[in-house]
Amino acid sequence: MTEDQVGDIGLMGLCAFAAGDNVMTGLCARALDPNITAAQRDWARVMLLAALDHLRSSPPPAPTITAKITARGPRSTVPNNAGAVDATVYVDGRHVGDCTLLPRQYDGRLDVWGELDHWADDSLRTALDAGTLSADDVVEAVIAADR
Repeated sequence: MTEDQVGDIGLMGLCAFAAGDNVMTGLCARALDPNITAAQRDWARVMLLAALDHLRSSPPPAPTITAKITARGPRSTVPNNAGAVDATVYVDGRHVGDCTLLPRQYDGRLDVWGELDHWADDSLRTALDAGTLSADDVVEAVIAADR
């Protein structure tokens, strides 16, 4: 093995260890073990490459979208609507913006209202425009937080 290959496998092993992936960590350790035969080392390298190909082809996990209620009714940004709910929205624990949802007239379920700039602040609008999340994601997260 070249020094570059040893370095690459060592780096993969450290990343796998940090991620808690015991299988990948073991394969990396096996590929670097000086006490194994060339055939065993080649097998470990083939398994590592197969595992990496699988990781590359796997879709990333869906983001976790949550919300925290910050105000309701008279304390919200729409104080004349008793059902108004202000919330901060997070994606994978990272703050992405704030919103105000209002109850729909026909069933009382919280929902977006008016134009985007009516119910979402600038940073949330940026995340929505970037496709980080959708309006439906925001509504579901706020409803879940409101339970």
